[in-house]
Amino acid sequence: MIDKKCPICGGNSILHRKYGKESCIKDYKYLYKEIPENLDIIDYELYRCTNCDLVFAAPLIGGSESFYTWVTSHSNYYPTEENPRWEWIQIKEYLLQNKNVKTILEVGCGEGAFLSFIQKAVPGLSCLGIDTTTSACNECMKKGLDVYNGTLEEYINGGNKKKFDMVVAFHCLEHVEEPMQLAKEMLDITDEKGMCIVSFPYTDMKMEKVFITANNMPPHHLSHWNYKSCKKLAEVLAANMQIVSPYAPRIKDEVYQLLLNMYYPIWKPRDDINFFNVALIALIHPLKTLKAVKCVILKDRIVTASQIGKATQKRRVPWFVMLILERKDKAFMG
Repeated sequence: MIDKKCPICGGNSILHRKYGKESCIKDYKYLYKEIPENLDIIDYELYRCTNCDLVFAAPLIGGSESFYTWVTSHSNYYPTEENPRWEWIQIKEYLLQNKNVKTILEVGCGEGAFLSFIQKAVPGLSCLGIDTTTSACNECMKKGLDVYNGTLEEYINGGNKKKFDMVVAFHCLEHVEEPMQLAKEMLDITDEKGMCIVSFPYTDMKMEKVFITANNMPPHHLSHWNYKSCKKLAEVLAANMQIVSPYAPRIKDEVYQLLLNMYYPIWKPRDDINFFNVALIALIHPLKTLKAVKCVILKDRIVTASQIGKATQKRRVPWFVMLILERKDKAFMG
């Protein structure tokens, strides 16, 4: 029997949508044009917790090794030192102003792009990466990075007692089958005066009425997070929280990007696309365009900060956020 209890708070859930194998394959064909003949995918349902609003896959089973080998083989899947995530820049700026952070652990470090980036930007840091993919760990070692090949649970159970000033995981939480366990392990290995940082897509369910991207659905993403589910996660962990995000694009720019994604999949050349191409889409598909405009205007407005540790305000949320967790017995961001 499939467990439909919320993996964060244990609350009851209701069916949010069905997402079968055929739908997944169709969406991936739109996204990437060509897919492997025997792509390892199963039928899923998505449930929404009636207590904390977390949307999660049932069954909570992630993609196979062959699935992830294929997905991650596409260009621009992984960020690079030359094209860093916005979160990396945020953390760099914070560390340059807060010299008390000496040690960093990255969970899901991949081939070590963030570790290389941050050690070059902030000299003197002691960094460790953890990843389950052997080939990725080998690449880290070639770069001279310290890395552990395995899960965070295995690392902790192996007798490693060291606590870190900062523990980070970029776009991992939404992929794992036990997000609560991962978040707890990360906080447990964070120093009592340190901070735990996880980043993920902010999923405003209204947007699904207009456009669904395969990479935000199972088996790729197993959970969808919003403000209420983040707050519940912090509550269950007995932690203080702050959400940090870049400013949302202007409404017209966001509508433009949404229409572009709806009608120009990433495998199509976009070099010659301009405002007039998208305006033509709007004329040909007026109802969908109106839905897109409505969804962007009505996107969630949440309390968030534009920088780590800075003042918060209520504003329209962008596509991605960072969740900062600290122990409640510590003065937050102190």
